[in-house]
Amino acid sequence: FFALVQPARFTSPVGAYLRASGGKLLLFAAGLVIVGWQLAFSLGIDVPTYLNTLHREQDNPSIQYFQELNKAYLSRLPQAQRLVVFRDVAMYVPDSAHFDVHFQWGITGYPEIQKLNPDLLMLNKQHLHDYTQPGQLATAVDPNFTQAYQFYTDALAGRVPGFSVLYQDSFGLALLRTSLYEKYFR
Repeated sequence: FFALVQPARFTSPVGAYLRASGGKLLLFAAGLVIVGWQLAFSLGIDVPTYLNTLHREQDNPSIQYFQELNKAYLSRLPQAQRLVVFRDVAMYVPDSAHFDVHFQWGITGYPEIQKLNPDLLMLNKQHLHDYTQPGQLATAVDPNFTQAYQFYTDALAGRVPGFSVLYQDSFGLALLRTSLYEKYFR
């Protein structure tokens, strides 16, 4: 566009130059205004998007939860100790040779936990509260919900058989196999 409307090189007198190139000068100026507006509009969207991306790790509650859990407890486990981890889909666990991570979409109950036989359970508190609200059992469509309800209720109370509460905050709950808890944290 700018190559087509580029005005001729300035020559004097000014009046003659404006008569010969006035239309191109107006189109050129209009093009600059449009491109300037487009740049300002795009920067108004791009800068916040970039900053959100730049800071998403420190603003993400799931990542913050894992960092606190790791700093306070998991980092104290021997490096050779490989953990089988069952995590809620909302919980973050980084890729690591130290963790064998499993998760399941939908509800989880004792049969799934017993089959997997994890060392560490990482559960999202909001999901636990969502699935244990009064009346959930009466309105459940999934036939396996009764088992899931019992598991979630026990987890919220910190009473999952064979597990001890390792760490919890308002976002999540981590339960470690009791034998590992007693070996490393008693």
